[in-house]
Amino acid sequence: MSFVSVVVGYDFITVMADRRAIETLPNGEYGQILNEQAEKIATPVPQFFYSIVGNVKLAVDFIENSKMIERLINKNEMLVSDIEVLAWFKANELLLHNGKKFGLAIGGESEDGSMRVFRLDAQRKEFQESSSQPGMVNVIVFPSSKLNQSLPLKHFYSLLGNSDGSIKSILNIQEKVNDEIANIDISVNKLKTCCVIKKTKLIK
Repeated sequence: MSFVSVVVGYDFITVMADRRAIETLPNGEYGQILNEQAEKIATPVPQFFYSIVGNVKLAVDFIENSKMIERLINKNEMLVSDIEVLAWFKANELLLHNGKKFGLAIGGESEDGSMRVFRLDAQRKEFQESSSQPGMVNVIVFPSSKLNQSLPLKHFYSLLGNSDGSIKSILNIQEKVNDEIANIDISVNKLKTCCVIKKTKLIK
């Protein structure tokens, strides 16, 4: 599995992921470590990202079969509108059959300057949107199925109270939370990659 955290601010998005890829056995237990340097965040264009957790092969198949990248990035290399994102999900919901175990974080800057992130849980067929208001942030976490997501969220918000709200401080919190999870979850390591997307457009 993985640990991915996404912070959505009014004028930025930060994404951080650990780098361990580990085998999941048929009984749901973890097997051998496959890679300690896995890249779990992709940025096809500067203002758009996606990140995979869970079964990578199933996620990649879904991304390709749903034409996710082609459908969700417009001609100006920005995230398409909310209506278009939701239409894409509805059109491809049938691809999420048989309890496929993977998750996707998808997001970026829209043409209108808003920063938006969508969370896809394939097993539950859930698709949720997050954005933020000035002076506030929303936090989205993708822990392994063996870890209750309330644990990293609680830890994150406890650290956020002492933050100055800058991107640097947010990334520092994401690092600390990742390392705390790595201490208790064998599927997560302390090597990390991150992505920062900053607003380029003024909202009219």
